[in-house]
Amino acid sequence: MPIFYRKAIEAAIHPARADWLTEAHLADWTGLAEALDRLREGQRCVAIYIDWLLRLNDNRTLILATSIQ
Repeated sequence: MPIFYRKAIEAAIHPARADWLTEAHLADWTGLAEALDRLREGQRCVAIYIDWLLRLNDNRTLILATSIQ
């Protein structure tokens, strides 16, 4: 699993395209720092927030399962 969602960066820079974004950018912290450095400050904040929301959504089954027990 990548450390950051590609869709988070794509949504943050929309309508621009993220053709420059590679899997290496999402594989480790150095690559992620490189990718986030290419964004403007506002875009960076939006990308981080979107990634956080996607992670919350990804874990919803786990959260529901542990809260029911």
